[in-house]
Amino acid sequence: FYKSLKQNVKFEKIKEKSFDRALQLFNKTNQFNFSLNRYTGLDLKKLIKNKLYSLEIISFKDKFGDHGIIGAYITKKNKDKLYIVDFVLSCRVLNRFLEDYIILRIIKKNKNNDVFIEYKEDKVNSALIPKFMKKEYFELISREKNNFKYIIKNINKYHEIEKIFNN
Repeated sequence: FYKSLKQNVKFEKIKEKSFDRALQLFNKTNQFNFSLNRYTGLDLKKLIKNKLYSLEIISFKDKFGDHGIIGAYITKKNKDKLYIVDFVLSCRVLNRFLEDYIILRIIKKNKNNDVFIEYKEDKVNSALIPKFMKKEYFELISREKNNFKYIIKNINKYHEIEKIFNN
């Protein structure tokens, strides 16, 4: 079924033409937003210039049309570790394995690094993310109140998920 949707995902560095949309996603997305970090334009520009960080936007098309920029993420590299600092995705494209594909792509690109993600639970993001974090590639390594830290492992299903997308 998912293959029949002809899903296509595109990843790009945040550029001037996509900057406003990226900023909007980080500041307005609630349901599928791991950190709930909010950024000013100046804050986001500083991160873009910082060599330790990588910021990408995600565009999505399927057989129903071009959905445009529907997500973004920020990673921070520290020696042999990669931290997914932020991950936001529009709820209109969820539950098509897109969120899995993005996470697993980050791991594949950084296969020589341990990859971590934190989830800061709040009433606005507690419906969707906990269900997603039950996937086999997330291993909870610490919890302090509403802050959960996971290491992401086991990308055995990546090839199955990759086949769903026409990239």
